[in-house]
Amino acid sequence: MYSEADLKELLGAVPPDFADESKQFWNYVQAKLAVMSGRVSMVCLLWNEGTVDPRASAVAESLNKDQRIRRLADSTLVGEVRAWYNMSREEGDEGSGELCEECNRELSRILGEILGTLADSEVAVVFADPACRLVLADDFRVIRMTPFDPHDYVQRHRVHLRLTGKV
Repeated sequence: MYSEADLKELLGAVPPDFADESKQFWNYVQAKLAVMSGRVSMVCLLWNEGTVDPRASAVAESLNKDQRIRRLADSTLVGEVRAWYNMSREEGDEGSGELCEECNRELSRILGEILGTLADSEVAVVFADPACRLVLADDFRVIRMTPFDPHDYVQRHRVHLRLTGKV
């Protein structure tokens, strides 16, 4: 889910329903992960620390008992994905979209290498910036745990701003 700072950057203001929607989002994720907390071997954080919602950090930390926390060595890659994604959405620029896809492929490759260190029975939880569109090899079983897509939330508010003439 996007943070308040993200929404100010993307929309110019925080939507009035953000507090409720964000609470619902993170409560859902936390409830789903609570069931798995004893089985998690690794937590991967694919986000920029400066833009993370404090609730996301709290959920990630709740899993950090004996697990291995992994962060990207190249912290700028997630920022690149986000920047290209935002440019492609705001300007409708196909070149930006292609660059976003290229960065997502690189991010997916790196994540695949990290997750490849797990044993067959081990479980990892990945927290990714909403702009990330990760694609992993077929030998990984991926379960997405979100009650709604954060992009849909932002798009809904962009449409509302356009319809009310505020953009």
